[in-house]
Amino acid sequence: MQQLALETCAVGLCDEPDGDLTLVGFATQAQRLGGPRGGLGESGWLALARLVKPGVSPTCFRRRPDGSFDAVAPGELAGEGFLVLPFAVSGEAAGALVLHSLVSPAQVFTRGRALSLLGEIVGQVLTIARMRASVAALCGDLEGELGVTRRALSDQQQSLRAHEENIHALTQALIRSNRIKREFLGSVSHELRTPLNAILGYAALLRDGAAGTVSGEQATLLDRVLSNTRTLSALIDDILFFVQLEAERVPLRREEVRTAALIEAVMADLPPPAERARVPLRVAIAAEAASLRIDEALVRRLLFHLLSNAFKFTSEGEVTVAVRPGEERGSAVLAVRDTGAGIPPERVSELFELFARGDGSTTRRSTGLGMGLTLVQRCARLLGGEVTVESQPGAGSEFRVRIPDALVVAHADEQPAAAIRLLH
Repeated sequence: MQQLALETCAVGLCDEPDGDLTLVGFATQAQRLGGPRGGLGESGWLALARLVKPGVSPTCFRRRPDGSFDAVAPGELAGEGFLVLPFAVSGEAAGALVLHSLVSPAQVFTRGRALSLLGEIVGQVLTIARMRASVAALCGDLEGELGVTRRALSDQQQSLRAHEENIHALTQALIRSNRIKREFLGSVSHELRTPLNAILGYAALLRDGAAGTVSGEQATLLDRVLSNTRTLSALIDDILFFVQLEAERVPLRREEVRTAALIEAVMADLPPPAERARVPLRVAIAAEAASLRIDEALVRRLLFHLLSNAFKFTSEGEVTVAVRPGEERGSAVLAVRDTGAGIPPERVSELFELFARGDGSTTRRSTGLGMGLTLVQRCARLLGGEVTVESQPGAGSEFRVRIPDALVVAHADEQPAAAIRLLH
C-alpha cells in the first residue's frame, strides 16, 4: 500500500460467479486490518464495489458531495479517488478490490501493470485459501470416514474373534462328539458281536441236526435265523470297520491273490440265491489280471458291497464282474455292472455320502444302513485308487474301481481266463 500510495484497500467476495458481494476485509495505512473504513462504512464500500460488474476492466470513481460516485477517467481525478478492480479465481469472477487514494490518484491508478499484478496476487491468494479450505474439509471428511472405518474394523475384528472362538468351541465339541460316537459304536458292536456269534453257532448246530432230527419246517425257520444273523453280523462288522477307518487304524497289507478265488469267496459271503433275485452272475477276468497284488480284505469288502447292491437292485437281467488291466501301467480295474433300475442323475453325486441311498427313496424297500458305497470309496482310497460310476435310469449301473500297481506278471503256464457264466 505504501508503494502504491494507497490510503485504504477493501476486499469484497462473492460465493458464486453471479452472487452478491460480501465485505471480507480492508486495510489502511494507519491499521492494516480492521481499522477505519475511509469514511465510507461497510455499505459504502460494497455499493462502490457493486458498480463494476465481473469481467469489466478496472474503473475509477470520484465521490460527489452527496456521497454518490461518478465513473471517470484516471486523469480526471484530483486529491481523492477510488478504483474498483474486479478479480477472478480459476477463471471465474470472484470479487473486487476497492482502492482508495488521497495522494495523486491519477498517477496511482494509471499504473496498470502494478494494479493488474495486485489483482492476480489477490486471486491467487484466494485460490490457495480456497484450496486449503477444501483440503482441510476433505481431510476432515477423510478423518471422519477413517474414524468410522476404524470403529467398524474394530467391531468386525471383535466379531471375528468371537466367531473364531465360537468355531473353535464348536470344533472341539464336534471332535469330542465324534470320538464318543466312535467309542460308542465300537463298544456296542463288540458287545453285540459275541452273542451274535453264539446265536450263529448254536443255530448252525441245530440246523445240522446236532440236537436231533430237524423237520422241513424247522429247517426253514433255522435257515431264516442263520440268514438274518449273518446279515446282522455283517452289518456290525461294517460298523466296526468304519470306526477303524475314522480312527485311521486300518493297515494296508498287499499280497498276491488269485482273482477267481477272490470272487468266489465274495459270492460265498452273499445271501444264497433263495433270499435274493435269481439273476445270473457273469465273471470276466482278463489273462493279465488272473492274479492281483492287493490287500485282500479291503478288495473283498468293496467287492462284496458292490455285488450286494447290484443283486439288491436287479430283478431281471444279469450282474457282471469284470477284472482287467487299467489304462495306467500296472493298474487293475474291477467293474461291477447290473441291469437294474439305475440311479437318477441328481443322486449320483451323493452316492458315496454316508447313509445315502442310490434310489433316493425314504422307504424301507431296500435294506441296509447306506454305508456300503461309503466303505467302497474309503477302501479304494486306502488302496491308492478311486471309484467311479456310470448309470442310466432303467438301464442299470456300472461301478469301476481302479487299483494302482495291482497287476502281477503271469507265469508261463497260465492261460488267459475265459469269461464264464455262473447261474445263481
